[in-house]
Amino acid sequence: SGAGKSTLVAACLLAGWDVIAEDSTFLLPAQIQARGVPTFVHLMQESMDMLAGSGLDRFVHAVVARRSGRRKYEIDVRRLRGQTLPVQTRLCGIVFLAAEEAGSRPVQPRARAIARSRIPALLRQYQPFAAEYSAWPAAVQSLAALPAILLTSGRDLAATVTALAHFL
Repeated sequence: SGAGKSTLVAACLLAGWDVIAEDSTFLLPAQIQARGVPTFVHLMQESMDMLAGSGLDRFVHAVVARRSGRRKYEIDVRRLRGQTLPVQTRLCGIVFLAAEEAGSRPVQPRARAIARSRIPALLRQYQPFAAEYSAWPAAVQSLAALPAILLTSGRDLAATVTALAHFL
């Protein structure tokens, strides 16, 4: 929470990337595939401010109140990209986003490679609920074979998208 997942997804969309889902996808560990249906991205006011001038505000579907009480802008990805069909793709790497408050983020992104031996522990740390599922050990085994980075999004979103593109 607060790492900038949704903001980065919105920046990637604006850069012309295809998006599977904002936050949750279906993972098929045996095939190392992810599947999802692009629908909405939820952004806080700070993210909308960072993306000001991009035209993203034209795709605001609603302003929603989350359980936390935060109000978020709901961006309709289907209208933005014109894609409503399910998407699937082969996974090529894992990106862990470091949680940084928007005001304390560096201007330029930082990306640090993660040793494959550390991936299982990080997956448990970042996805504790997933460890309850019977397919989790197989997923961890498949994912630990992929390259991984720890990415700190910068306030320069274009540079962050570029850093992500270099990794992927």
